[in-house]
Amino acid sequence: MLLGVPRSRAVAAGVALLVVLLLASASSPAQAAVPGEETQFCRSHELQDYAAPFERMPKLHQPSPTGKVGFGPESLRLWSAPSLVFGAGEVGFALDLAYSRATGLSLPWSVKASLVEVNGNGRPTGKPRRLVERVGSLNPSRADIFGFAVSEKPAFYRATIAFHGASGKKLGELSSYHRVMRADQEARLRVNAAAYRLGTSVVGRVENFGSVPITYGAGYRIERLEGSTWRLAPESPRGPVIAIAYVTSPGRTGSGSTCLYFPVPDSTPPGRYRMVIEASLPSWDMRNPAERTLTAEFDVVP
Repeated sequence: MLLGVPRSRAVAAGVALLVVLLLASASSPAQAAVPGEETQFCRSHELQDYAAPFERMPKLHQPSPTGKVGFGPESLRLWSAPSLVFGAGEVGFALDLAYSRATGLSLPWSVKASLVEVNGNGRPTGKPRRLVERVGSLNPSRADIFGFAVSEKPAFYRATIAFHGASGKKLGELSSYHRVMRADQEARLRVNAAAYRLGTSVVGRVENFGSVPITYGAGYRIERLEGSTWRLAPESPRGPVIAIAYVTSPGRTGSGSTCLYFPVPDSTPPGRYRMVIEASLPSWDMRNPAERTLTAEFDVVP
């Protein structure tokens, strides 16, 4: 399906960060959590900038983030497919009307669209695929789609759409880059410190190093290491959990309300613990999501 949410667009911004995991040595004491650090920890951080290659490609006259095309009726909107495509899908454009318009619109226009594979410098590497269609009538409840199917093979593409009036005069032309990537499923759960004292809070966040979104709920459990076996800790939260689905985007960390908080009760005995959540990582076709158990270990100290 092209444009599952037509107005959603991947943001090409930022610099890829190198993530270094600091492991406390067995001979040195673990550093306890410092109150007040949760705010910084729960801000969204970029782990992988999948859109960075677009920066070295020639600039394009791209569709506006607001959807306005700059020609034709004021209510006309043009949306580009997301610049990042994970697995097989479609890329192209959607033409529709602003929400404020209650009636349809008739446009005697023709549309010429094309899609060509390009290299990392934005230069074409093959013959373009083309389509020619008429716009005709636009319905405010449905978008007209001008798209091309792409396989799951990693590649870069440039999509172009041009509009011509009834006389054949070109009214406008817009283009966009797209990157098709494999649907990698790689996620971790991380807590904001190696150790916690009684009365402080363990804060966990999901880190998505893969290229597909991760979904998970607000529920979690706390387990204690007893010998070589992890067992549910008596201090683990119990009772109903709000039914909500959190999503962490590809290449980013969870943030804000998606962070998980566990206040360490004063009755918690010192020892090794871990926070555990169940997450779902979809495949490219969305039919066979991978269910994953994510864990993050920490110590409780006096």
